[in-house]
Amino acid sequence: MSAFPQFFDAREKFGYKCPGIQQIYNQGQCKAGWAVTIASVISDQICINSNGRTLKMLSAQQLLSCCKECCGCNGGIIMKAWEWVLKNGLVTGSIYGDKKSCFPYKMPPARPSKYGSSGHGGEWATVNSALPECPGTCMDGSQRSSNFSNTSYIINFEKCRVVRNYELWPRKDQFGIMEALMTHGPLQVSMHLYEDFRYYTNGIYVHKTGVFEGDHAAKLIGWGTWKSKDYWLLMNSFGNTSWGMKGTFWIPRDGTDNVEFGYAIIGPIFTSIASCTHITVIQLEKDVEEDQRRDGWMLLNAI
Repeated sequence: MSAFPQFFDAREKFGYKCPGIQQIYNQGQCKAGWAVTIASVISDQICINSNGRTLKMLSAQQLLSCCKECCGCNGGIIMKAWEWVLKNGLVTGSIYGDKKSCFPYKMPPARPSKYGSSGHGGEWATVNSALPECPGTCMDGSQRSSNFSNTSYIINFEKCRVVRNYELWPRKDQFGIMEALMTHGPLQVSMHLYEDFRYYTNGIYVHKTGVFEGDHAAKLIGWGTWKSKDYWLLMNSFGNTSWGMKGTFWIPRDGTDNVEFGYAIIGPIFTSIASCTHITVIQLEKDVEEDQRRDGWMLLNAI
């Protein structure tokens, strides 16, 4: 354990050059934690791997609306979602209300609910919203395609890296997970979701009461120790003011969480591309005009 610090927060290490790592989503009336964390983790690691030269946030909404086998607002299927990203790529897309990216998040933020005046957990967990259709054009007008989920582009930066696969860590491999966090940045973590999680306010969360509500995913960003108990530090997607510790939570590192925390811990694997002196179109549909070759798209399926 001496090789690792007692406390680590990826936002503190990487946030100065990759400010997007600090963004906390409000998934609204949609069980979208799976999509939000995949898009966020890949965005963070691309920025970190490019040493801060690529600041684009990728689209969680594209996964929700365009990956038909991923189940949308019904909770998502994590492995199908990663496979879909590897095959199709992701366009740019930031939080709800953004107008400067290709396909920003479209689900309105959850409002305070019966679970407390501070809106812990909001109303997302009991309502499955209707999703917007997978569109044929970017919301900001930067690209046009008959189906943008089938066309992939690569963003131009000095040393290009793209996602060629994903890696899973066993939850017992704490040192391997720590090394990955310190070197590459945040990871996606799956867990079971119970009713009492929505009441969480602070401290180390351990499930004690309430019904099972399905599976959930959050972004693992670090670790620490509190009252002699080791914990993992995570960012949730219930908003940054109405839930938890400014949108974050702690969970025990010793497996006593009672929520099967970490049954899937996933991060992208990158490969380098030798020549990236200009924006290169990789899977371009026929007769696509030159003005479509912009940086709103990220190739994620290069081998």
